[in-house]
Amino acid sequence: MAKPNLLIVDEDTQSAQQLVSQFRAAGWTYRVEKNGLTALKLLETEHYDLVITDLVLSDIGGTELIDWCTRNRSNTPVIATTMRPEIELAVTAMKRGAVDLMIKPLSYKIIFELVEKYSKQWSSQQEKNKTVPFPSFSHNEEMSKLYRAVIDKIAQVPATVLILGETGTGKEVMANMIRHYSNRSNKPYIKVSCASLPESLLETELFGHEAGAFTGAIKQRKGRFELAHTGTIFLDEVGELPLSVQVKLLRVLQERSFERVGGEQTIKVDVRVIAASWRDLHEEVKAGRFREDLYYRLNVITIKLPPLRERVDDIEAIAKHFIERFRLQCGKAPITITAQALQALKQYRWNGNIRELENVIERAVVMASDDMITVDDLGDKLKPTSTTVESVGEMLSLKDARKHFEREFIQRVLQKCDGNVSQAAELLKIARKNLYEKIVQLEIDLSTLREDTVAA
Repeated sequence: MAKPNLLIVDEDTQSAQQLVSQFRAAGWTYRVEKNGLTALKLLETEHYDLVITDLVLSDIGGTELIDWCTRNRSNTPVIATTMRPEIELAVTAMKRGAVDLMIKPLSYKIIFELVEKYSKQWSSQQEKNKTVPFPSFSHNEEMSKLYRAVIDKIAQVPATVLILGETGTGKEVMANMIRHYSNRSNKPYIKVSCASLPESLLETELFGHEAGAFTGAIKQRKGRFELAHTGTIFLDEVGELPLSVQVKLLRVLQERSFERVGGEQTIKVDVRVIAASWRDLHEEVKAGRFREDLYYRLNVITIKLPPLRERVDDIEAIAKHFIERFRLQCGKAPITITAQALQALKQYRWNGNIRELENVIERAVVMASDDMITVDDLGDKLKPTSTTVESVGEMLSLKDARKHFEREFIQRVLQKCDGNVSQAAELLKIARKNLYEKIVQLEIDLSTLREDTVAA
């Protein structure tokens, strides 16, 4: 059985250290956090087999953390610990979903047995049904297939992966998922933002330098590839790399070796590479801004993430996930969202994708005056305009009004393109196949969409 990976949340540093000394001796992996909100953020993106949390935390209550795990990580058992053996606290913790409550000072023998018990249960469950420990909700059939392919196939092989998609579509979350389900999940994971590093520093950041290699290089420094040895490196926005650095990256992919800047010793590395880009790298190759040989080396397995506007059926689940996260950060009671506000979210275009939705929900949680998010809390850009309401009429249902608006909007775009579906799909930023499906669904007659026959 694989060794369990534990998250310990406790502001009592001494108590936590006594625990981890036991876990370290058993060869278990663990992380200790004092801050409840930091722990919550970790749970959103990383997987832990078991959580041990104190019920008294200064930022959020331990019961809030248990409640979140119960609703979002039902396969992750939580053990609660406390200095206050009050019956009300114990009942609350167990009602929220804690599997056990331990009174401090802890009996390490008992907690050791509990950890083994629940980690074995988790291991058995994982063999039967692998689950996705990430906020990757999807009611979209294609996305569901993609997630399953990532878990069952892509993560299991050491091949290089290239993740493409617009800004904010979740490329880093996908990279995290691949790494988690790989056999390198407990090995180093190094992330590099190629767009945020100046060109003059990129080479030394990636490959390191020797002492005296340049002015200011006082001592030897290992680069990101060297630090990622035996693990995974994530190159975000790889399309921003200058050609000079692309050459050296190509060599690493081909030979798994490099030299530090100013060095002569060849360093061998065993690293899995996951790269991501919002750019169309094939077009970048045509424009001479990206090396063709590097493109094919990166393009072993390609994952294309669709924009949020093509995943409208996922918006509600993603929005509710962010509502829960931000209301905990704000220390608010549970918050719901009105049907009208949800409809506004689904009708909005989301050029910034999931990241833009996240920002809108954060604002809405802050602005909500009670336990309900309304359209007014979403900001002016999501409020329906008076012209839109007038154009669809007051007697239409929300579903019919949306269909009416969508039909008129697509007709106008098609008219502008003189009935050219490919050109219209490009303007609408959706796949041509999807636009054809919309045309059939909305009963749009392409033969009438010519500028000389259709009024503006």
